[in-house]
Amino acid sequence: MHALKASLVNEMFKLALRRKSLFFLALCLLVPVGAALTLDRVQAGYGLAFVGAGDLPMRVLWLFTSFLLPLIAFMTAVDLFTGEAEAGTLKTALTRPVDRFRLYAAKIGAIFLSVCLYTAVGLLFSLISALLLQGREDWAAGILPTATAFAASVLPMTVLGAMAAFVAQLFKNTTGALAVLIVLYALLKLSVLLVPAVSAYLPVHYTDWHLLWTDGPTAWPQLTGIFALLAAWGLIFFTAGYVLFDKKEL
Repeated sequence: MHALKASLVNEMFKLALRRKSLFFLALCLLVPVGAALTLDRVQAGYGLAFVGAGDLPMRVLWLFTSFLLPLIAFMTAVDLFTGEAEAGTLKTALTRPVDRFRLYAAKIGAIFLSVCLYTAVGLLFSLISALLLQGREDWAAGILPTATAFAASVLPMTVLGAMAAFVAQLFKNTTGALAVLIVLYALLKLSVLLVPAVSAYLPVHYTDWHLLWTDGPTAWPQLTGIFALLAAWGLIFFTAGYVLFDKKEL
């Protein structure tokens, strides 16, 4: 357990030193603020309030789960696997007194914690930015359901991160790995529209499952089924990724 914790701390420290981590952190801050300022100006110009303070965080969350968080998960996975293998630092990491499983688990854990961090920043600044809009009387009442929705979005994003960790190990350069992941994600998203019967079994179909968490107890049976499906995909990607990691020759 100590080796796993030490490896996780080390992986997070390496991510924190990357400039792109600071860039994504700033982006998670600027997206909700920019959305609020833009909507406030547009709504003031038309004299309408089609998006209120209670609605903004959920609109921002849609942007996060559709585009920003998957990209963050993909880039984090590519950096931790393909990037380190390309730079030769992965070989150095394996010289430490930690087995491959714990090192792999620490990297997946770092993806999970990164998603949690950026999601929390998005939640905080979405709630703060919402105060710029009209309908502030609904703002406080929406904090709990909004926080629940943001927290729920972490699971599918982590599953996408585990998928990215598996795919990234099939490539020797970061550019190719990231490009394939983005194209793959776009194709899987497109399949949701073209073949809904099949896409219902794919994890990308549930990047917006956080919307169900606002429906109350009536959604629990559906939420349970989706949770089981996402957990199963997460376990599949984790296991497949570890098999590749364990067999990788450095």
